[in-house]
Amino acid sequence: MLECGGQRTERLPLTVEKNEISNEVSAAFQFEKSGAIQVGTPIPVVFRVTNDSPFPIRFPQRGVMMEGVSVSVARDKPAYRSDFFYPWQKLSQFPLSPDTYAWDVAAKLPSITLGPGKRFEQRLSLEDAYQFEQEGNYEVTFSTVVSILVGDEDGPFADLCPIRILGEKTEVFSVSEEKR
Repeated sequence: MLECGGQRTERLPLTVEKNEISNEVSAAFQFEKSGAIQVGTPIPVVFRVTNDSPFPIRFPQRGVMMEGVSVSVARDKPAYRSDFFYPWQKLSQFPLSPDTYAWDVAAKLPSITLGPGKRFEQRLSLEDAYQFEQEGNYEVTFSTVVSILVGDEDGPFADLCPIRILGEKTEVFSVSEEKR
């Protein structure tokens, strides 16, 4: 219902149907180290998209269409928090930037295509975005939203695409000074 200038629209039902494709395609990050580490310890991070659906999927490479990777770093004492993007120069860059990843632009953009049962992995590094310079307890989160085209432009999901899925992971680090 909307209201403006004392006028109200009538209530309309909204039906939301869950589609199985949201359970069959996933995006995730994996930190290859966490817990107790020393200042300067490299932290590899893997971005992964898995297609367990019976359809091929297509999505833009990270960095294309401003589909970047968000990074959040929080430290308990002394209190510190910073939210920023993974460096764009470390991701794909492309001059064309349409508003929406759709069938008509997908072939023109650097994209990843995954067949049924396939997985895509991209290796990233926490150090490219952030370096621990002080001791403390940290919480680091990597996240991204992946716009996915499912099947083909004439298939059963054509009108539902792009389907957006969230990939997010938080890890905790207890950082100490390097041993001399």
